[in-house]
Amino acid sequence: MPAIEVDGMITEAVAEVLESMCFMEVLGDIPEMHGPDADWMSARLYFDGPHSGELGISASPSTVKTLAAAFLGEDMAQLDTHQSLEFLCELSNMICGSLLVRFNQNGVYQLSHPTNAPCYGPQPGWICRVLRLDNGELFVGLCVGIRA
Repeated sequence: MPAIEVDGMITEAVAEVLESMCFMEVLGDIPEMHGPDADWMSARLYFDGPHSGELGISASPSTVKTLAAAFLGEDMAQLDTHQSLEFLCELSNMICGSLLVRFNQNGVYQLSHPTNAPCYGPQPGWICRVLRLDNGELFVGLCVGIRA
């Protein structure tokens, strides 16, 4: 799958999930590619099916807390770090599902349980995007292959 095609799919999938689940917009891509900052919260998961690979997302604690509050319908002040990390895992799951439908609408996939493992910046074999949101940035990294 060409990287340029997947780039657009990443942005579309994230926008769809954030708009429908968190009532937030993706304002665009940040052209200066950078990896997550050291203090950012991260979530990663693996998938297997017609395509196999890994998805990782990362954002600043304040961005994650804002998104989690919108998703949960809670006041930001009421959310603790554990709830923010759990939300980020769920967000990675929703984004991955939205992406996989774009890869293969009829495909059956198995997803691992998301973990709060760190995400790293652009690496060989990975397609990465940094998306600008109302309240910060979201890093998304994807490594994908096709099963023979």
